[in-house]
Amino acid sequence: MILRAAAVQGLDVSKARFFDRHWWIKVRLLTDHFERDLLAQAYLMHHASQCALLASGQEKAGDIWEAMEALANRMIRMTMPWLNLETKADKRRQIVENWKKIYGDPSDPKMAAKIRATAMALIRDANIAITKAERGW
Repeated sequence: MILRAAAVQGLDVSKARFFDRHWWIKVRLLTDHFERDLLAQAYLMHHASQCALLASGQEKAGDIWEAMEALANRMIRMTMPWLNLETKADKRRQIVENWKKIYGDPSDPKMAAKIRATAMALIRDANIAITKAERGW
């Protein structure tokens, strides 16, 4: 970012005063400005691609949507590598892996029975709480 500020805004690095807080404030303001511009460009690109997809009227837009999101994320990673971006598929995969590691595979019949029992207990407890709240207990 400092290189971009030097190239675009004329930040003269040769006259840098590394121990002067005012110089660092100026650098911080310029780099924050560039980061905001890059994020705005990324969001505009993402919005334009979504508008194009919606205007195309394609029925099977899921694959195209995923490809456009991956393209937008790749562009953001190239311009701002310090941001940690994950696609929805990456997030889903990570959630499933964590669930299997901690609790076990939900497709296993024993685990499926435990999940159903837990869900029923939560529903029962929620119904009891609602009943108590309605009666003013």
